[in-house]
Amino acid sequence: MQNKMKQVIIALFVLVSSSAFSQSKFSKNELSINGFRNPSIGLEYRHQNVSVHAGYYITAFEKNVTTKFLKWVQLYGFCL
Repeated sequence: MQNKMKQVIIALFVLVSSSAFSQSKFSKNELSINGFRNPSIGLEYRHQNVSVHAGYYITAFEKNVTTKFLKWVQLYGFCL
């Protein structure tokens, strides 16, 4: 009985999580502000499935050394 219940819970979790994180189509235009370091602190503009992100990234690769740089990324996405 416990094994069957565990299988049902896992199946429900997979079903709910896959639909929660997927999208059927891209929005036509979208502008977003990223306030965290991933991919960087900056702006991202998306037109359908093409995205452009520009921002400021700060990190510490070595102890007591702070590295700062500007980052620009262009992406192309697709939905199956």
